Amino acid sequence: MKSTKPQVTFTLSILVTAFAAFASLAGLFVPHLYNDKQFVQTAWYGNDWVTLVVVVPSLIVTIALSKKGLIQAQLIEMGLIGYLLYNYAFYLFGAAFNTIFLIYTAVFSISFFALITGLSSLPVQQINCISKTSRWISIYFLFISAMLCIVEVPTVLVLSQREKYLI
Repeated sequence: MKSTKPQVTFTLSILVTAFAAFASLAGLFVPHLYNDKQFVQTAWYGNDWVTLVVVVPSLIVTIALSKKGLIQAQLIEMGLIGYLLYNYAFYLFGAAFNTIFLIYTAVFSISFFALITGLSSLPVQQINCISKTSRWISIYFLFISAMLCIVEVPTVLVLSQREKYLI
């Protein structure tokens, strides 16, 4: 029996791309959509531009190439969908409630299921060993993770200590 995972992943990828494009367009062009402070609104606009100009077109290309069976395209597609999952978690749980809240919910949920079906259907045996480029990307992400830990962990510790005294 042939697995339906690739077709399910294809359909979910198309859906999440469309919803992400809609959410980004709404964020950029619907006046007063974001009800957050100005600094946070600026972050939302930046996310919307990156999603609309970089992620959505890249997803369209990688979806088409992964449909043809290119493993590299499937991996990039999963990375882009991972970006949408991560990014729209911020919109879903961090943005002030607005009229397209259900779109954020759709992007987050569909991304989650697309990642599950997409990653579980990857032909892992056909993926070559780690290339030199992958090593540099891994080093870059480790560096970014370390920098974020240096910046964020002290803040979390200070806030948690402050909350002890407030209770």
